[in-house]
Parts: sequence; C-alpha cells; structure tokens
Amino acid sequence: RYLVDNDVDALINSITRAYGAQCQAMLDAIESEFPASVRHTRPEGGMFLWAELPQGMTALELFDHAVENKVIFVPGDPFYIGQTGTRSLRLNFSSVDIDTIRRGIKLLGNSINELIERKGLSV
Repeated sequence: RYLVDNDVDALINSITRAYGAQCQAMLDAIESEFPASVRHTRPEGGMFLWAELPQGMTALELFDHAVENKVIFVPGDPFYIGQTGTRSLRLNFSSVDIDTIRRGIKLLGNSINELIERKGLSV
C-alpha cells in the first residue's frame, strides 16, 4: 500500500541526501578531532563507517573510557568470528543530526587522545 500511495523515488533521494550530509559531517569531524593514527573508511553508501585505532589500544578499552565521557560506539569485536581485542569501531552517522555527530566525534576524539596519553602510546 505504501508503494502505491507514496513517491518511493523521492523518499530514496531524500534519504540519500540526508545520509550523505551526515556522512560528510562525520568524516569532517574525524579529520579535525581524531589523531592522525586513527584510520577510517570513506563509505560510498550505507549508514556506517569504520575506524581503526592505533596499535596498543583496543576498541573495548576505548569503549569503557568513552562511556565515562558520555559517548558510545559499537566496538568491532562482535563482527569478527573468534577474534577479540580488535582495534575497529563501527560508527553510525544515520541515526542522529549533524550537530550531534560533531559533538559525538569531538567527545570520542577526546577519549581516544586521553587513552593514548594514559597508556603512554606514541602515535
């Protein structure tokens, strides 16, 4: 019924524009807030991007620290079979507005930098 009563192409175009803007906001925020040692993907679609922490820290370590700083992300461990202690993070840009993305990435960047300092890593 939805397909009959609505312009699905217009909806898809609207979602594509919104997700594109949100993705770009996250990419821009990562470039300015994360240390250069954190690598990340540049998605061509979808709702997530992936980041990889520098050697010497795991996503689960960062998760615990980030929660203390009032920001969360999905650690990559559940996406791997039989692997734990991964350095990957899955970051969702589709579920919040651009201002929230910027604030969240700033808090996450602060958490990464604090953990790097706490662990005495040279990155």
